[in-house]
Amino acid sequence: FQDSLLDELIHPEDLPFLKHHFANCLLLEDDKYLETEYRIKNIAGQWHWLHDKNTVFARNSSGAVTQILGIAQDVTQTKQVQLQTQELNEKLAEQIKNLKIRDHARIKLAQLNGFVQACTSLEEVEHIIADLLQPLFPHTAGVVYLMSNSKHTLEAIATWGESKSESNFEPKECWAIRRGTIHVSHPQSPKLYCSHVNKEAQLNPCLCLPMIAKGETIGMLHLSFDNREIIAQAIQDLAETVAQNLAMSCANLQLLQKLKYQSLRDPLTNLYNRRYLLEFLKKEIDRAHRQQHSIGLMMLDIDHFKHFNDVYGHSAGDLVLAQVGSYLLSAIRRYDVACRYGGEELVILMPDALIENIILCAERIRAGVNSLKLEYEGQQLDLISVSIGVACFPDDSSNAEQLIKAADKALYNAKEAGRNCVKRYE
Repeated sequence: FQDSLLDELIHPEDLPFLKHHFANCLLLEDDKYLETEYRIKNIAGQWHWLHDKNTVFARNSSGAVTQILGIAQDVTQTKQVQLQTQELNEKLAEQIKNLKIRDHARIKLAQLNGFVQACTSLEEVEHIIADLLQPLFPHTAGVVYLMSNSKHTLEAIATWGESKSESNFEPKECWAIRRGTIHVSHPQSPKLYCSHVNKEAQLNPCLCLPMIAKGETIGMLHLSFDNREIIAQAIQDLAETVAQNLAMSCANLQLLQKLKYQSLRDPLTNLYNRRYLLEFLKKEIDRAHRQQHSIGLMMLDIDHFKHFNDVYGHSAGDLVLAQVGSYLLSAIRRYDVACRYGGEELVILMPDALIENIILCAERIRAGVNSLKLEYEGQQLDLISVSIGVACFPDDSSNAEQLIKAADKALYNAKEAGRNCVKRYE
């Protein structure tokens, strides 16, 4: 064949191999042969597969090959069957691979669900979720977000890999949150990336999946993939399942935490209730016994509260309790506990505190409450004051019940001394 004829008749994908085949034929020894297969165009312009077997037919006086003999057989039908079989085998192999991937994903998904459902708080979920999600989505960076109580911000609770998504952002910055469905971002459509994704990350595909439970969006799962390939549908389906499961689990934990919060908090003052105080105090005394630490306890009573209610009404009295409760929360240490013990009596528990510091803190709280300026329905209320009794473990008691009684006795002494003062148990 001349090159121009080869270019016209031989399939362009086969032409380089065929030329290489003929070049190798020139190196054949006598009685040896080479075989190849290629496509050739017939007069009607249709492609046929030929199986060609070539050997040396003649040489010149110097031994160089001058003619090559070839026997070509049309194997189009056989080749088509082979190609169909190969295609089926490749599809079967891909299906087996996908089944293995799905089985692996199902195992990891079951493990994820088992751990998350065993969690008793959202804090536990935050601690373990990244390590459980990373094996499900290898070669990714990811973030799990929860909606803030205000519903104005999505806040990251877990991350893995080098995620380029912001740690917190407004719901309007995510297409998935705004549309309520999965959002796929790809470099082919750079303008469709969510604005919470850093522009440096827009080289790789991303998934944003809203976490919706009981019709309410409670968070979002964000995945950024290391390669630039189109995200397989199986991966998208898996991610949607994970987002749905996380949404239900987190919603249930949020409900449990809300119920627990309500069971332990006084709704008017937002302070812990008496039940929580007694449970916490017993635990703290056990810990103080082991570690040889002290515990301070203040018992506060709003002076002349009944008279205040009679003059201004019970709604104004509720306002006073709420404002005093809010002030106490702002005035104590992070690990102190403020409780509403009953009526207008309030208690502050101070772990690991010396009696001198407890008395100083009590004086500061007494002065702070006395300086509160309260207004109800446009009317300026009279200044309020508190009497405070202080007791300390182990100096004044050996158990929780005795410590409370000691603080109560000190409170009685403060009232007897004229109110608006601090007295230590004696």
